[in-house]
Amino acid sequence: MFRKENIVAELKTLKEEAKQEHARKLQMLVNDWTRRRLLRVYGRVAIELPKVPPICQREWLAILQPPVERIVGTANRQIRSTKKGLQLTSAKGLLLIANEGNLLYTTPADYLAVISRILKKRTQTREIRFPEINAVVYISFDITRSGLVPRWQAGFVDMSDHQLRDFVNTLQHQWFAFLSRLRAFAITP
Repeated sequence: MFRKENIVAELKTLKEEAKQEHARKLQMLVNDWTRRRLLRVYGRVAIELPKVPPICQREWLAILQPPVERIVGTANRQIRSTKKGLQLTSAKGLLLIANEGNLLYTTPADYLAVISRILKKRTQTREIRFPEINAVVYISFDITRSGLVPRWQAGFVDMSDHQLRDFVNTLQHQWFAFLSRLRAFAITP
C-alpha cells in the first residue's frame, strides 16, 4: 500500500514449474502444426511466438493465456479487497510480477503482450473484466556472459494517467538503485 500516492500494489511471482507443462503442450502443438503443414521444423530450433504464422500464434496464446489470466484474476480480487477493506475506492491498482526462473517468459514485452490481451477482456455486459488493475510491471533477470542483467517492463491501462506513470517510473529508479547498492555491497571485500 502506497498511501501517499493512493496506490494498492499486489506482487505475484512466476515460478519455474510452468515450464515443463508448457513445453509438453507446445511440443504437441508444434507436432500438430507440422502435421497440418503450418510450420516446418528441422532438428532442434527455437520457435518464437512473433515469428510463427498468425493461426499458430493464436493457438500458442491459447496455451499461454490461461495461467496468466489466473494470476491477473487473483491480483484483481486482492486489490479490490484491499481497497474495500481500507476504504480506498479511488486508489489505483498496480500488479507487480517478478519472474523467478520461469523461462517461458524471458522477454518482458511478450509477457506484457499476453497481459494486455487479458486486461482488454470484457464481461458479457461489456464491462472491463479486471478493472482494479491500472498498471503492470514485469521484473526479471536476463542471464548473460557477464552475469544477471535486471529487466523492468511496465504497461499501463490508461497511458494518460501521468500520476501512475510517474509513480511507476520512480519505483523503477528506486529498484535499480537498490540493485546497484546490493552489487556494491557484494563486491566490497
